[in-house]
Amino acid sequence: RGMGEIRNAMADAVPAIHRDKFSSGEFEKLAGRVQGQIDYVTANCKLPEAADHQLHVVLEQILDGIAAMKADKGRDQGAVKIVQALDLYGAHFNHAGWKKLKH
Repeated sequence: RGMGEIRNAMADAVPAIHRDKFSSGEFEKLAGRVQGQIDYVTANCKLPEAADHQLHVVLEQILDGIAAMKADKGRDQGAVKIVQALDLYGAHFNHAGWKKLKH
Protein backbone atom coordinates (compact mmCIF):
# COMPACT_ATOMS: atom_id res chain seq x y z
CA ARG A 1 0.00 0.00 0.00
CA GLY A 2 2.69 2.49 1.00
CA MET A 3 4.70 2.28 -2.20
CA GLY A 4 1.53 2.69 -4.25
CA GLU A 5 0.64 5.79 -2.25
CA ILE A 6 4.10 7.25 -2.85
CA ARG A 7 3.67 6.58 -6.56
CA ASN A 8 0.25 8.27 -6.52
CA ALA A 9 1.62 11.30 -4.68
CA MET A 10 4.41 11.70 -7.20
CA ALA A 11 2.10 11.10 -10.17
CA ASP A 12 -0.13 13.92 -8.90
CA ALA A 13 2.84 16.29 -8.51
CA VAL A 14 5.05 15.58 -11.53
CA PRO A 15 3.04 17.56 -14.12
CA ALA A 16 3.15 20.76 -12.04
CA ILE A 17 6.82 20.20 -11.19
CA HIS A 18 7.64 19.91 -14.90
CA ARG A 19 5.84 23.19 -15.58
CA ASP A 20 7.69 24.94 -12.70
CA LYS A 21 4.32 25.49 -11.04
CA PHE A 22 5.14 23.71 -7.78
CA SER A 23 5.83 26.02 -4.84
CA SER A 24 8.25 25.43 -2.00
CA GLY A 25 5.24 24.88 0.27
CA GLU A 26 3.90 22.23 -2.09
CA PHE A 27 7.29 20.50 -2.07
CA GLU A 28 7.21 20.53 1.75
CA LYS A 29 3.71 19.04 1.74
CA LEU A 30 4.69 16.40 -0.82
CA ALA A 31 7.79 15.52 1.21
CA GLY A 32 5.60 15.05 4.29
CA ARG A 33 3.12 12.91 2.38
CA VAL A 34 5.89 10.68 1.04
CA GLN A 35 7.57 10.49 4.47
CA GLY A 36 4.31 9.33 6.01
CA GLN A 37 4.19 6.44 3.57
CA ILE A 38 7.85 5.57 4.19
CA ASP A 39 6.99 5.37 7.89
CA TYR A 40 4.07 3.08 7.05
CA VAL A 41 6.21 0.82 4.84
CA THR A 42 9.00 0.45 7.40
CA ALA A 43 6.55 -0.24 10.23
CA ASN A 44 4.73 -2.94 8.24
CA CYS A 45 7.58 -4.56 6.30
CA LYS A 46 7.56 -8.35 6.52
CA LEU A 47 9.78 -9.34 3.60
CA PRO A 48 12.44 -12.06 3.45
CA GLU A 49 15.92 -10.72 4.20
CA ALA A 50 17.13 -10.36 0.58
CA ALA A 51 13.95 -8.59 -0.54
CA ASP A 52 13.99 -6.43 2.58
CA HIS A 53 17.54 -5.35 1.78
CA GLN A 54 16.55 -4.38 -1.78
CA LEU A 55 13.53 -2.47 -0.50
CA HIS A 56 15.74 -0.53 1.89
CA VAL A 57 18.00 0.49 -1.01
CA VAL A 58 14.92 1.98 -2.69
CA LEU A 59 13.71 3.60 0.53
CA GLU A 60 17.10 5.23 1.12
CA GLN A 61 16.90 6.86 -2.31
CA ILE A 62 13.38 8.07 -1.55
CA LEU A 63 14.59 9.49 1.77
CA ASP A 64 17.37 11.33 -0.09
CA GLY A 65 14.71 12.73 -2.41
CA ILE A 66 12.59 13.84 0.55
CA ALA A 67 15.59 15.66 2.05
CA ALA A 68 16.24 17.42 -1.26
CA MET A 69 12.59 18.48 -1.57
CA LYS A 70 12.88 20.11 1.87
CA ALA A 71 16.12 21.94 1.00
CA ASP A 72 16.39 25.51 -0.22
CA LYS A 73 17.64 24.47 -3.67
CA GLY A 74 17.21 21.45 -5.92
CA ARG A 75 13.72 20.54 -4.81
CA ASP A 76 12.82 19.38 -8.29
CA GLN A 77 15.88 17.10 -8.29
CA GLY A 78 14.58 15.54 -5.09
CA ALA A 79 11.36 14.71 -6.91
CA VAL A 80 13.37 13.21 -9.77
CA LYS A 81 15.29 11.05 -7.29
CA ILE A 82 12.02 9.72 -5.85
CA VAL A 83 10.62 8.95 -9.31
CA GLN A 84 13.85 7.12 -10.19
CA ALA A 85 13.62 5.14 -6.95
CA LEU A 86 10.04 4.20 -7.82
CA ASP A 87 11.27 2.96 -11.22
CA LEU A 88 13.87 0.86 -9.40
CA TYR A 89 11.17 -0.50 -7.10
CA GLY A 90 9.05 -1.50 -10.09
CA ALA A 91 12.01 -3.27 -11.68
CA HIS A 92 12.78 -5.34 -8.57
CA PHE A 93 9.39 -6.08 -7.06
CA ASN A 94 6.33 -7.84 -8.43
CA HIS A 95 3.78 -5.26 -7.30
CA ALA A 96 0.39 -6.09 -8.84
CA GLY A 97 -0.76 -3.29 -11.16
CA TRP A 98 2.46 -1.28 -10.80
CA LYS A 99 2.99 1.23 -13.59
CA LYS A 100 6.14 3.18 -14.25
CA LEU A 101 5.68 6.93 -13.85
CA LYS A 102 6.01 9.09 -16.93
CA HIS A 103 8.67 11.67 -16.22
